[in-house]
Amino acid sequence: MSATLRYLHHPASQPCRAAHQFMLENDIPFEAELVDITTDINERPEFREKYNPTGQVPILVDGDFVIWESAAIAFYLNEKFQCPDHWSGRDPQQKGHIQQFLQWYAYTLRLGGGAFHWTIFAPMIYGYDKDFSAEIKKGRYLLYESLDLLETYWLKDREYLCGDEMSYAEY
Repeated sequence: MSATLRYLHHPASQPCRAAHQFMLENDIPFEAELVDITTDINERPEFREKYNPTGQVPILVDGDFVIWESAAIAFYLNEKFQCPDHWSGRDPQQKGHIQQFLQWYAYTLRLGGGAFHWTIFAPMIYGYDKDFSAEIKKGRYLLYESLDLLETYWLKDREYLCGDEMSYAEY
């Protein structure tokens, strides 16, 4: 096994919480390091050059290997630690469905969750005198529309999105 895994995260970030929970559920040893996204630390060139050019968390450091984005981290760890196959899919169809929901989440539901960012964090980061009402309105619309799709179509008659057990798509 390589050096200790370092997990750079912020607990207010949903993608960070998802990857964190995946590691806990699968007994993957790691050292958590808080990145205070309410400061400019993740915007600094040295942070971006060393960890993630987008400046976002979560980030996993495994020796010299650095990977970011929640689902990418989970799929890397799933392979490295040979986690149960229900997390990333047992067969090509289930794998496809998990990827489908992760892509859908990234481009719709996650954007809807941005309403939280624009309501709570944006004023702290960009100033309380700025008006974020348009961003909040758009985020809420996407969030409610996405949650309605989940409940009306995909979770109507089943407990999990992509099989009979939890997959990473649930996070």
